[in-house]
Amino acid sequence: MLDVNVTAGKVQAYSVNLAVRDKSLDLIKWLALVTMVVGHLRILMPDTLSWTVVPGRAAFPLFALILAANVLRQPQGRWKTRTNSRYLMMLATFALISQPGYGYAWKHSGGNILFTLLLGLLLVLMVRHGKSNKASFLRAVTLIIPVCLISDNLEYGLSGVLLPSAFLMALQKEGKVWWLLPAMLAAMANTSDFETGLALIIIPLQIIDMGEAKIYLELLVAIGGSLLGLWIKEKRLSLDIPPVGSWGYAFYPAHMGLLVLVHAAFT
Repeated sequence: MLDVNVTAGKVQAYSVNLAVRDKSLDLIKWLALVTMVVGHLRILMPDTLSWTVVPGRAAFPLFALILAANVLRQPQGRWKTRTNSRYLMMLATFALISQPGYGYAWKHSGGNILFTLLLGLLLVLMVRHGKSNKASFLRAVTLIIPVCLISDNLEYGLSGVLLPSAFLMALQKEGKVWWLLPAMLAAMANTSDFETGLALIIIPLQIIDMGEAKIYLELLVAIGGSLLGLWIKEKRLSLDIPPVGSWGYAFYPAHMGLLVLVHAAFT
């Protein structure tokens, strides 16, 4: 299967076999799952294990990178495929299954991370498979406008929905300077809202003066997780890493439900 990568004004054609597992991507998946579980351990003892939120901030950027990497492997212009339909359906199904446990664990009425990833996948598919830059932009706007209206009810908000597309751009462009785009957006996604995240990036000293310096540790982990994921993806590792298959979808509601049950049993 032929894919096309445009770098430095040159078109480079290379062969991509979607049946061959990407070991680098498998490692990123494992890192995402492990950091997610660590971050959720605070469900068991919210006060004692509150520190676990810090390493847990690496998880969402890694999941967003996984979406972008999978979409980049697809032939451009062919987004209405059985694979993408299944991808969207699995995310939607397990987002719904996960919602009761998510709401109970975090006492939150908004949508869980899988809803954010679902919208992020829709957007990155539009960006990847648009017939032109203008078509991609118009499609993206039709999704972003309604997302802005509900972003307060989504985990990681508007920044979280935009993040997979930012990773797609970083993977497509030549030069590591593009890695800063998803890294900064990942930091913004880990704040309470888009405006606060923007303020943290633009006027950090003012935020420190306000007594919010502790936030920066979490943001640094989000940034570091993004950069580490991109570095691993670039290296194309050949390590013998167990694959993360379709069971990965069920892992989110399963681990969340288990943590909630253990917490309920001991309180």
